[in-house]
Amino acid sequence: MSRLIVAAAAVLAAGLWAPSARAQAPKKHKIVLQISSADPAVWKTAFNNVDNLIAGFGAGNVDIKVVAYGPGLAVFKKANEPMARHIAGAKKMCPLGLEFSACSVTMKKVGVYAKDLAPYVDTADSGIVRVLQLQEQGYVYLRP
Repeated sequence: MSRLIVAAAAVLAAGLWAPSARAQAPKKHKIVLQISSADPAVWKTAFNNVDNLIAGFGAGNVDIKVVAYGPGLAVFKKANEPMARHIAGAKKMCPLGLEFSACSVTMKKVGVYAKDLAPYVDTADSGIVRVLQLQEQGYVYLRP
């Protein structure tokens, strides 16, 4: 009988029997969305994806990176008021798990400067390189 008690105590101490907080903690979902289209319908789909991921998993359970380059850079321009408002709203919904990156290569080619970007948008040295680096870090790639 004492062997059974010792064995049960060892199993409990090792965390093999009792449910652990680790097993019950929600998974942190890591997603990178690429926007490389000038089509506003694609932009709308991308931001719907962002909204749905935040709503579906919870703001604390997602790490979303949105990277725009090429013709998609226009989505992040301050002059694009509807998208700038959406970016600000999404950032307020998910302040710690949502980042927006504009491609510096594209910006240089088309004469866009950091001051021209919507609030909450940072720059990446290269958009496509940033997407690949994030995938290598385990981010799931989505292209709306």
